[in-house]
Amino acid sequence: MTTYSRLAIIIFGLATLALAGCGRRGPLEPATGADPASKPVTRTTRGPDGTTSSTLLRGVTAPKQPFFLDPLL
Repeated sequence: MTTYSRLAIIIFGLATLALAGCGRRGPLEPATGADPASKPVTRTTRGPDGTTSSTLLRGVTAPKQPFFLDPLL
């Protein structure tokens, strides 16, 4: 490998690691002008026998333990 190839791979790897840490921990923020007190989201499914059932879709909760990249955020 040439020096330029190694340098390109190093720069690409560092850029990938830097961009992988983008974001914030916690729930998504509502869009501008959105109603913050909206109803919970449900999903209705139909079974093979024709019956329907509704399930409440819940968001993902963030883990309480710290992550090693948290200081970057």
